[in-house]
Amino acid sequence: MTRISEPQDVQCCICKTNNKVQFVYSASIFCGPDLDTRPAFMARYNIIYEVNACKNCGYCNMDLDKEIFEAKKVIQSPVYQKRLKKRKYPKKANEFSCLAMIYESKGYIVQAGWQYLKSAWICDDKKMQKQGVEKIKADEINKGTNSKGLILSPQIIAYGKSATTFRQKALEKFQAALTMNKPIMKTRGEERLLFADINRRTGKFTIVEEICFMAQTKKLNQNIRQLLNYELHLCKIKDDTCHNVEDGIEYDIGKEGDQ
Repeated sequence: MTRISEPQDVQCCICKTNNKVQFVYSASIFCGPDLDTRPAFMARYNIIYEVNACKNCGYCNMDLDKEIFEAKKVIQSPVYQKRLKKRKYPKKANEFSCLAMIYESKGYIVQAGWQYLKSAWICDDKKMQKQGVEKIKADEINKGTNSKGLILSPQIIAYGKSATTFRQKALEKFQAALTMNKPIMKTRGEERLLFADINRRTGKFTIVEEICFMAQTKKLNQNIRQLLNYELHLCKIKDDTCHNVEDGIEYDIGKEGDQ
């Protein structure tokens, strides 16, 4: 069960405009997260409440009444305003991306990377929602699907490409953080798994294999080693779709060897 607040007035710290925002009080989680750390149902769909944009100046933050130091300079830039209003991307994806831009300006590259990854998750959701709608329409007229029954309309393809774009941005920030010895997650094993999954979701299977094989030579938590083996399996079958930790833990590497 998820508990969401009623719309509340929050004053933007930049321009003093009142905005109606909602907050998540609590959310139930029924299984493990995705391989890229996205939480499971029901919490997975609450990320839209993690960022808000001021309706007047466009300031994006989790709390509009709290200013990230010198954010005003960033949000007044043409680049920021263009990114906020980019019509080819979902609105919330733009907001997370703008928050990433603010973090980047302060040198908070790890935080920026996470916001870009959340932008990708928003695009994933929009793609799935659009596919569901188009599938219903196609079923009604018995046409418009490919051989797998999947819908590939221009908008759906665009959402897929935008998700890839944001994942690549997230990866760039995380890689930059590592070169500066800034931790992304609690352990190097978890970081390797995250890098593997982000690359796999963008179709870079060869890179994923390199990450996994290299990681396997290191000291790893047993579950992380299992999940990296699962990533290798997904690469082998050219699977760039979303999978969760439970899928990976349940994967039996021995069965693949018997095939």
